[in-house]
Amino acid sequence: MLLDPKTTLAYYVLTSLTLAALLIVAFRGRFTPSLRLWLICLLLQSAGWGFISLQQSPYPWLSTAIGPLLVSAAFSFLVEAVMQFYGKQSKYYWPFWPIPYVALTVIVWHDAPATRQIALNLCYAFQLTAGALFLLKREDPHRGLRWLMAGSSFFACVLLFIRVAYLIGNQDDVPTLLAASPFQSLTFSVGFVLRLVFTCGFLLLIEAHRNDELTWLAAMDSLTGIYNRRTFISLAETELARSQRHQQPLALLLLDLDHFKLINDTLGHQAGDRILQQLRAIAEPCMRSHDFMGRYGGEEFCILAPETDADGAFILAERLRQALAEHVTPSSDGASIKITASIGVACRTGKESTTLDELLSMADTALYRAKNEGRNRVALA
Repeated sequence: MLLDPKTTLAYYVLTSLTLAALLIVAFRGRFTPSLRLWLICLLLQSAGWGFISLQQSPYPWLSTAIGPLLVSAAFSFLVEAVMQFYGKQSKYYWPFWPIPYVALTVIVWHDAPATRQIALNLCYAFQLTAGALFLLKREDPHRGLRWLMAGSSFFACVLLFIRVAYLIGNQDDVPTLLAASPFQSLTFSVGFVLRLVFTCGFLLLIEAHRNDELTWLAAMDSLTGIYNRRTFISLAETELARSQRHQQPLALLLLDLDHFKLINDTLGHQAGDRILQQLRAIAEPCMRSHDFMGRYGGEEFCILAPETDADGAFILAERLRQALAEHVTPSSDGASIKITASIGVACRTGKESTTLDELLSMADTALYRAKNEGRNRVALA
């Protein structure tokens, strides 16, 4: 059964408008730049395919010139939307370069339908390939969705190249786009499915990344990028149970930035936030890969060091204290801010049964002793 190309193009227009409406309703109040570009892409697609279906109108240039130009612009916005979604800025706005090429094509070859269609199909294939290659080069946990979107783009490119080969072999008898034929039915129907696959894949990718962000926010401290108190305690409980089961030592460090309130009061909270934000970068080189850190509250931080005895914990704490004392944080007025820390250390040898609350209490007692002895020092429980 042959599909009527004009009816199929009407479905193209309706589905693009429907998806645009769903996008507006589903993401109302939380539109991002990539979603705005995607909405423009859908609207341009609906307008472009609508104009292309007007070949039999009194103004055929709407179909042969304006329609292809809008479709190419839609593909450009599509590629730009995907790039902005991944936080990549296109250099010199290269995704939009094909638009003047399409404008030149429809002007120069307006009386040569075969050559015009060949040039347009090659341009569309280039745009879809660029988007697919960009998706394949990304790194995120949602490889399946990216490959699904990229695969649909590549498959659409294959159809476009097949169409180009057909046009090259039949330049003297080029069928109109609205002529019903098995080849037209195949390309239109498969293209319709591929458009839906790519669009739905992108919407699912947006939601997947949004869920990743929510999961990250639930587990991490948004200012410092390290574990929040709840997550740290949960991980520490698990690690403590493991160390007791295998009778291995474990160390807990409780770190407090000295005179941090004074920095906030004299230099402002932005200066204090800048110091807290840099703490992770200062601490990580001092820690091993299986040590982990959490923000316990305010300017207090915890570090859990599995398989670490008292000597190793003291070395870790002293290394961290020294790194903080040597670090210089620039303030907004160009001055330099130096900060020190007092650290309390509590350990279990691997044989006794200890709860996390007991370790925290011992580390807290050691921390206060370090403060009372002059700050900027390490104290062992």
